[in-house]
Amino acid sequence: MFIVVLISAILVGLASSTPCSSSVDCPTGSSCRDENGHIIYIPENQFGPIFDGPNEITGTCGEGAGAGEVCLSTPECPPGYECYREMSGACCPPKRCITNEEAQEKRDYWNNCHPPTCFFPAK
Repeated sequence: MFIVVLISAILVGLASSTPCSSSVDCPTGSSCRDENGHIIYIPENQFGPIFDGPNEITGTCGEGAGAGEVCLSTPECPPGYECYREMSGACCPPKRCITNEEAQEKRDYWNNCHPPTCFFPAK
């Protein structure tokens, strides 16, 4: 048990000192944060992140995303949360950590959404 705790502490220490420009640069379970502790988010389109030149914003890998925070993948979120992108008529809102139950409710709703009783968001 002690060895597991020690290894976890070492990995958290390494993650918190790793420079990054996006959470993609960070170890699993951590997020790229600026000097104020905010997650650095690179906007996306349907094909992935939009890189329009060198990213001027840099930070360090730190604590994973919390409830409601921007995320790139579920491992960044706390246990019991999922990295979920809201349905939108405009492409592409950031994913956020929401509870597994809320994400499943939203998936069920949109999977059963059929006109004329339900319509997808307008663009």
